[in-house]
Amino acid sequence: MKKIFLSLVLLLFLCACQNQFNSKGWLDNPEKRNSMVDNLLDNYDLKGKTEDEIISLLGEPEQKIDQPVPAV
Repeated sequence: MKKIFLSLVLLLFLCACQNQFNSKGWLDNPEKRNSMVDNLLDNYDLKGKTEDEIISLLGEPEQKIDQPVPAV
């Protein structure tokens, strides 16, 4: 019983770690970004950051839009 409990705790810990944002993980594993974004928004204050600060955190964008997209 003790082994099962310890295994479950370890599994929960590993799952939680995979969802935590870090710049290296964001850049190296784009397919995991969806699971990191909530942690990013909860733990990083992005309001007021400059474009250069955001790029430093997330890396260069794959595409850049010079004009804002009008709201529909």
